[in-house]
Amino acid sequence: MADKDEQAGQRAPAIPDWRGSMGDTWLEYLQQFESMLTHSTEAAVAHAAPKPGERILDIGCGGAPTTLALAAAVGDAGEVVGVDICPRLAKHATERLCAAGITNARVIEADAAALDPAMGEFDCLFSRFGVMFFDDLTAALTGLRGHLAPGGRVRFMVWAQPARNPWIADLMQVARQHIHVPPPDFSRPGMFGCADQTQVAVSFMNAGFSHVQFDEWEGLQWVAGQGSDPAAALEFVLRATPIGDLAEEYAEATKAALRADLLEFLTAHATPEGIPRPGTAWLIHAEADD
Repeated sequence: MADKDEQAGQRAPAIPDWRGSMGDTWLEYLQQFESMLTHSTEAAVAHAAPKPGERILDIGCGGAPTTLALAAAVGDAGEVVGVDICPRLAKHATERLCAAGITNARVIEADAAALDPAMGEFDCLFSRFGVMFFDDLTAALTGLRGHLAPGGRVRFMVWAQPARNPWIADLMQVARQHIHVPPPDFSRPGMFGCADQTQVAVSFMNAGFSHVQFDEWEGLQWVAGQGSDPAAALEFVLRATPIGDLAEEYAEATKAALRADLLEFLTAHATPEGIPRPGTAWLIHAEADD
């Protein structure tokens, strides 16, 4: 058992595979994710300040909750194009828009870091928790800059550092008592891939953007969505956060002890409405250089 745990502890965390397993997991837990991110979604859309008649690109749109909100704001004279790299998510989002009778928005399956020039220009490049997963942020921003209309704006929401996000950092700390959890690497694609403001600002400037600004958003994250009980939240944590991937190759006894302590932690923070935990994100403003 010790040898197996030692070998598992030497494995680096996997970079999320949004075309495959991570995208499929997001779709499986879509309701929980969207419920968990309700407050941050509202803040991200407000930060974008969409106006009637505008054309907006929604980067990493997932199940399209932001696409729907932006489409309502730009009205029939505007257009929202959602982009997601996961085939199943893009298909689900398209079906969702069709079912809602939305005619001024569409979702395409594509890598937002390498969009077809024929997609044209947008008044706003928007993303809620999507751009942290770019393999090369500077290269992706350089490509996206070519799709920004003159006078257009960038409005992104990304997670701040783990220490500012107890909703996941405290769970990681519980996990460290049983498995190896490497320190965050802000240079790797992932949840905290844009947490370092200096690093992100340099990427923006190297891509031809100016006036890069970071505002702070703080709010509650309901672990596994509002209304989830500790048992449901535990399964979510082990299936839909990096903790499950990090624990996968450990011995069964280690995983059982991890589950027990995570459940104890979640139970201690549970309320009749769910498990609310603090979260912090950066709201990024940027414009293209002339």
